[in-house]
Amino acid sequence: MKIKIIFYLFVIAMVTNFTTATAQEWFDKMEDQSANFFDVQKEANAYFEIHGQGRGTLYKQFKRWESGMQYQIDEKGNRIAPKTIYERVNKFEAQTSNRAQRATNWTELGPFNWKATSGWNPGNGRIDYIAVDPKNTSAIYVASPEGGCWKTTNGGSTWSSLTDGLTYMKIGCVGVDPNNSNNVFIGTTGAGLLKSTTGGTSLTPVAGGLPTNLNIRKILVDPSNSNTILLATSSGIYRTINGGTAWTKTSTVASNDIEFKPGNSSIVYSAGTSFYKSTDGGVTFVNVTSGITTTGRSFISVTPANAEYIYLVQAKGQEFGAFYRSTNSGTSFTSMVTGDPANGTNFFGYDADGKGTGGQASYDMAMCASPTVLDEVHIGGIITWKTTNGGNSWVATTVWSYPNNTGYTHPDIHALEYVGNNLYVGSDGGISLSTDKGGNFASISAGLGIRMFYRLGCSASDPAMVVTGAQDNGCSLLKSTGWIDWLGADGMEAFIDPTNSNNIYGSTQQGSLYK
Repeated sequence: MKIKIIFYLFVIAMVTNFTTATAQEWFDKMEDQSANFFDVQKEANAYFEIHGQGRGTLYKQFKRWESGMQYQIDEKGNRIAPKTIYERVNKFEAQTSNRAQRATNWTELGPFNWKATSGWNPGNGRIDYIAVDPKNTSAIYVASPEGGCWKTTNGGSTWSSLTDGLTYMKIGCVGVDPNNSNNVFIGTTGAGLLKSTTGGTSLTPVAGGLPTNLNIRKILVDPSNSNTILLATSSGIYRTINGGTAWTKTSTVASNDIEFKPGNSSIVYSAGTSFYKSTDGGVTFVNVTSGITTTGRSFISVTPANAEYIYLVQAKGQEFGAFYRSTNSGTSFTSMVTGDPANGTNFFGYDADGKGTGGQASYDMAMCASPTVLDEVHIGGIITWKTTNGGNSWVATTVWSYPNNTGYTHPDIHALEYVGNNLYVGSDGGISLSTDKGGNFASISAGLGIRMFYRLGCSASDPAMVVTGAQDNGCSLLKSTGWIDWLGADGMEAFIDPTNSNNIYGSTQQGSLYK
């Protein structure tokens, strides 16, 4: 009997590991330009047959991707590279003499801000990356996967777009030269690298042997030599020593995150699903496993408060997996906490007590460390969490519904950046700021025109009325008096009664209809 029980437990464990791996596999393929659309579709649907389509299964994220990608493939399901689309549109524009005239016929209508609805709240739109100019912390750049790159020079009071003139708006990250604020690099998700020598106001493509279909996740400019730049990408790490004229691929392992050791740029850390260290400025990398007993989507943080410290956060499927700390520059790590909803340590779930199951760690995951207070670390998944003792214990600093008594940023955290006393959060709803270590947050998104619309409907009787449905930012109504946010969650199909414009209809994910 004991043998049978052990066998059944073994089978259950194997099935669980298989289905978790399968989820990560097809999710990663959504970003892989070489993966066939129909193959990804088949694998994902097989996964949903087992796990359903509910919260935390990544069904929403898959359907978003599927909806957009179906128009970017050939008849066999092979993807048309974003770089190819970018170049063909540019060629067409160059051959068309009245481009400037066409541009003047359009006016951006927004929305440029959001207002609370009830429970599920809208926001401006999704932000995947935040970069603060090291020489001027009032200058902040944000990257939106559908809304381009935006910049503020006054700490978020006003924003301006840097990419409205481009034909490709899928921006993944931004890197600012710590020695020269005019040098700004913008990484796209599929169309390569862009460079500006004017603080972002003008951009040119960077070639130098870089693949045209790179999904660039992070850009590091060496503070001791601005000609040395490292790129963390979905296909590995690329390095240049001449400012981007020529590039070398120094690692074939996909990297989510990359950091210099504070004060010593010859030491570089990288994390994909494991941890890697370089002692020659990123020329070679070695996998470090001492003390790290698990693998999974990972991010790293370092702190000038003690250059020897490294923090590594890791997912287990869609839930929180583990948090590790190194106190010897990555020679070895100590596990500080492992994820288990039963113990209240699923920090990537929906619940502020950590006891909820599920999460979306393949989609939303971020971390940063205080630059001045050792062992103060913030992580984000659905909501944000904080530790002040290096990971031994954690407390939720936000809750995804609004209003609440804990704190609020729009849920689904993609970016965390800590500069001085300012803690920035990038989410599906925009950018928020805390100046008290995560005690309180305020949105500084006003002015960002980055909302990603799925659908819109116009009034048959009032030309000024438009109703829209947006990714994770609900349904909104535009009238002659301005915008009205009236429904949260994922806004889908929306329309106005053709016989009575007072009757407005909106829908959310899974087909719920509201009036």
